[in-house]
Amino acid sequence: METTQSEYDFQLKSIINDIHKHIPSLLEIKRGQRFYSKYYGEIVATNVTKTTHKDTYSIYGFDVNDGLPRDNYYPIDLTLIGLEPTLNDVLLWFNIKKYKYAHFESYYFSIYNGEEYETIDWDLTNPYLKNQSEELIRFLFEEIL
Repeated sequence: METTQSEYDFQLKSIINDIHKHIPSLLEIKRGQRFYSKYYGEIVATNVTKTTHKDTYSIYGFDVNDGLPRDNYYPIDLTLIGLEPTLNDVLLWFNIKKYKYAHFESYYFSIYNGEEYETIDWDLTNPYLKNQSEELIRFLFEEIL
């Protein structure tokens, strides 16, 4: 079954949002965190400093588009995107969601739905969820969410 790009984007975004909801450490204000700047697009933080203003941070990092250094303030100039979920995060998400009959073995996920096992491959050459197959994203969306 072919998934349109908009369906795929919706499914991936829904999974990532649920992972971020269940794993708050992916949303911590720290080095390596991803932000969206209204001026420069996506920025990856290389230095984070708490300012004297309540809940405000000085974020120094590089914009993903041009690789140029940028200095912004969170939450004034930036919106938190969150770290990209990896295989480890997806496995932790399974555990947190208490999906008792789901596991990862060798290179595939297996989920027992009460009648049969379903399995799907995880491409181990890339650890990030966003770079996995359309079939894997649809599988996680339909089985876990």
